Amino acid sequence: MYQKDIADGVNMWLTCEPGIGYRGTFAKYRAFESAYLMNFVYGSQHPFESINGNYYDRVIPNYFEAEHFPYVENPEGDYFLYIGRLIQRKGVATAIAVAEALKTKLIVAGQGDFFSDSLYVEFFGYADADQRAGLMGNAIATFVPTQYLEAFGGVNVESQLCGTPVITTNFGVFPETVKHGVTGFTCNTLQDFVNAGRAAKSLDRSKVRFEAERYLTDNVKDEFQNWFEDLYRLWMSAHIPGQKGWSYYE
Repeated sequence: MYQKDIADGVNMWLTCEPGIGYRGTFAKYRAFESAYLMNFVYGSQHPFESINGNYYDRVIPNYFEAEHFPYVENPEGDYFLYIGRLIQRKGVATAIAVAEALKTKLIVAGQGDFFSDSLYVEFFGYADADQRAGLMGNAIATFVPTQYLEAFGGVNVESQLCGTPVITTNFGVFPETVKHGVTGFTCNTLQDFVNAGRAAKSLDRSKVRFEAERYLTDNVKDEFQNWFEDLYRLWMSAHIPGQKGWSYYE
């Protein structure tokens, strides 16, 4: 990765690697997008060993600007939304199956080849930033039925910031980022998805938005600041006599 080439060239003692949403990490001090991914990386790097964590690693999620995802208290649409890459592993077929079961309109937005002969599917195509927010904010719920182990899944949080609950799978990052029955639903079976679609309108959209504000830049920046300050104390303990890092306490 190009980040490693730069880090090796600079050769700083306190190299940190934030925003990790992938497996091949290189730095000693790391911030992962999710606890799921952090533990996955720990296990995959040492699959047959007794594994220790690293006190100075962190879970710091992706972050979003409030003005890009305005809250919609009273949505105007009567549809479900799927927005994202139009590939099988993102679960668009699941969203279509639920729309057909509920006999409810599903708008499909995203890039890629797409065809469906379902009477309940409307293909939107590519959505720019403003269109994306409008589609999300006015939907009953957004489907994020990813089949693979999603490291973060930004659409999930973007929809919640608009006040729109999400209907997603129950593995990867989603048990961390979705409060089942509050900000959306995590599902294990097709019947779970159908039941979630029926219940989506009963959720309090203001609570959905409130919980998602944890991911706004103004909040996440403090997590980065705290991490950097901890790492700086560690650096001082190694380079300045009398300073404390890991042993720091009052």
